[in-house]
Amino acid sequence: MTNLETLRLSLEKYLNQNGWVVDSQNSSTILSLWVNKQLDESINLPTIDGLHHRRAETTINEAIEDLSDIIGSPISVFRQTIQSMLSPVADHIHIRAAGSAIEHGRINFRTNHRIESAIYSIIKSAAKNFIKKRTKKGKNSTKIDFVETYLSSVNTVVPSGGSFIYNLDIDLTKTDSFDESESIQRYVNSKLAKAINELYVIDADKVTTAALISKGLNEDICSNFIKLFDNDIETIECGFEWSETEPAPELKANKLVFTRNHKENIKKLKEKFNSSESAHLKDANAHLSRIDIKAEYALIRLKIHYQGTERICDAEIDKDTAQELMKTLGENIEQPVMINATLWIEKTASKHHYSLSDITSIHSDKGKNLPLFDQI
Repeated sequence: MTNLETLRLSLEKYLNQNGWVVDSQNSSTILSLWVNKQLDESINLPTIDGLHHRRAETTINEAIEDLSDIIGSPISVFRQTIQSMLSPVADHIHIRAAGSAIEHGRINFRTNHRIESAIYSIIKSAAKNFIKKRTKKGKNSTKIDFVETYLSSVNTVVPSGGSFIYNLDIDLTKTDSFDESESIQRYVNSKLAKAINELYVIDADKVTTAALISKGLNEDICSNFIKLFDNDIETIECGFEWSETEPAPELKANKLVFTRNHKENIKKLKEKFNSSESAHLKDANAHLSRIDIKAEYALIRLKIHYQGTERICDAEIDKDTAQELMKTLGENIEQPVMINATLWIEKTASKHHYSLSDITSIHSDKGKNLPLFDQI
């Protein structure tokens, strides 16, 4: 966010906290009229859209002068009051490590170092995993640039007691070249929170490698989450708090408590990644045999010709995509298709299991094409 945006937001916060309300009937798309009936006063403040007007900065300065006069405070003192509310707009991630050997606000130095290293590795892996090359036309930013922008926005706040709580503030900053409606930080934070929610409920014995990938998980995130459970740690609590400057993501929970039982399950997930290998399919011949709509997602099953043999592969897709797929292909769901995707081969002692992730398109024999996910 620009300094002007942050200043406007702080003034708005001050007004909301001190009995001022917007007179919507006398406001416009670029200018809001704020009134305080108790003080019998009013001031003007630019809206978010109004910040692009050439008089936006002047209007904000006039609002500061008017407010300082109304409350009888020197302008310099009132500006300090506003400045104290200018902490960066940020999302907050809290990770609480608890155990019988951990005192309130006190933790073994070596344990602390291992946990901090694991948290950083999870944050970095999430950025590399979730940020694709989403550059606006005319911009030259690379994925490496975006990852660095995100990591530069992550700040450590003084740890808290309550066993030992690691606090991260991720500043939400505007990146012109990032081609998404939300900030790059909120984009990564929300996907990381969703992935950790999935990690909390996944049954390692009932999930494919491709499904894990589609849920935003990978071997690195699983491996470092396991490292959070050092010898002294019995539970890991993950909490997310979202800045109101952007719409909060829809999550099953913003607070999750992982136990050592979760750790053992995540170990199985890591082993699943370690026993799997992937192959990229380009216009691979396949036969769509089933679409199964679930409560929160859909399953599709395809028979794919790979290395001279027909393989049965499952893939998770979102419900809306599944319905579009059914609409595009018509009544005859079972038909030959060509597919672009990543094939995962999970090797076990008794057999190999095949699944699909990163499906970018399915082509029917009638020439119909349905993109399933953002093509990278």
